Amino acid sequence: MKPILITLFVLSFVGRFYAQEEKLDANGSTDQDSKLKIESFSYPTFLNGEVHSSFLIDYKLYEELSLRLQGFYDTYRVANVFKAPLMVKGNLSDKLYLFSGSEIYVEQNKLGSQPPVLKVYMVNGMGYDINKNMTLEAKHDLHFNKSNFGNYSVPNLFSLTGKYRF
Repeated sequence: MKPILITLFVLSFVGRFYAQEEKLDANGSTDQDSKLKIESFSYPTFLNGEVHSSFLIDYKLYEELSLRLQGFYDTYRVANVFKAPLMVKGNLSDKLYLFSGSEIYVEQNKLGSQPPVLKVYMVNGMGYDINKNMTLEAKHDLHFNKSNFGNYSVPNLFSLTGKYRF
């Protein structure tokens, strides 16, 4: 039993690595002074036919303030999930930032004729850029809907994540 658990842990951890495209502005260059930055990632069909992809559009309003639109599309065995947070990000220093906004979440069940579930969240959090390749974020998602239906729904979620870019 122990070797099976270790194997499942390693496979689930290794399966989370992906290649990420370099940040590009609207002209296709990597100029860091640009007001518009576009980022995306995707990997081909994963375990059990799953597909995972994401994009980020970041528009700098001022030097310390930017508007961010993200989109996440994931297919799982029992449902398709699309999330789209729209957030304002404010830099407190060159490494520390705060963000706040709202997120829509749409889940379409594959196993029946149930209508898609639409949810609205309020998203708040903070992040710290350790270096140009590593970021830590603490985020709170506050659920506004009355129901908690859906395969991948969570009414209130606090998450601490780390992102490594390579």
